[in-house]
Amino acid sequence: MRLLNKAVVMALLVGFGAGMGHAQGKLALPSDSDINLVVLQADAAMDEYRAAAGQEETVMGKAGADAASRDKVLLGAWDYASRGFKSRPQTFNSELGFEIVLVLDDAARSTALCGGVTLSAEKDGVGGRPELAKACSDASTHLHAASQSVSALYRQYLEAEQAAKACP
Repeated sequence: MRLLNKAVVMALLVGFGAGMGHAQGKLALPSDSDINLVVLQADAAMDEYRAAAGQEETVMGKAGADAASRDKVLLGAWDYASRGFKSRPQTFNSELGFEIVLVLDDAARSTALCGGVTLSAEKDGVGGRPELAKACSDASTHLHAASQSVSALYRQYLEAEQAAKACP
């Protein structure tokens, strides 16, 4: 399933951005400062995700613990990648940049589900927590915004690579 997600997102990024680089004249690889900026934005979003995931695990009990295992994998992947990007930003200009797009999308989806499940539990009288629903919703929104920024920068990388291959 993850491979299918990668293929679909990659096709969309390549297809959507195919003509954009020539139209906008932006054929340079993302700079260190551009990469550092999106990593900083993504770091803040992932910190919010970390807090919401911890709150979910505490408030939701066993159901929260099950969801927390996936959250921990995503957070571990982010922590590892962000350390690498901070020491060598240009590693973003590779398949690793695409992995970050996927990590942020997965985290945004996870927190959106957390918010929905929490609100549903509250409506059913199971004891959902509105503060948890808000924390998850806020984190999801922040993660989505960060994902969009990272996706745009990764699209810039793809366009530059395509332009470099097209021009001998």
